[in-house]
Amino acid sequence: MLVQLESSGRWPDDDAAFAKTKAALGVQIATALEAAAGVTAVCSEECVDVLSDGFVFRLIFHSARDDAMTGRSAGDDRAAAGPRPGA
Repeated sequence: MLVQLESSGRWPDDDAAFAKTKAALGVQIATALEAAAGVTAVCSEECVDVLSDGFVFRLIFHSARDDAMTGRSAGDDRAAAGPRPGA
C-alpha cells in the first residue's frame, strides 16, 4: 500500500532529516494501528509492515520530494559516469 504524503513547507530541507521524519511518522502510524486495530505493526526507516489475520500489508511512504530526490540521485550517477559514447 502506498501512503501519499502531502507537500508541505514544514518538511525538513535536509535529505537525511527528511528521511528520519518519515521514519518517525512510520513509528507513530505503527503505534496507532496496534492500539486502535489490535494488529501487529513492524516499522523500519522505509516502511511499516502490518500483520493482520495471516496477511501482511506493507505501507510505503511516498512524497513528491522522493521523486525529486530519486531523480537527483540518478542525475548524480549519470554525471559521475562521465559522457556516454557517441554523445
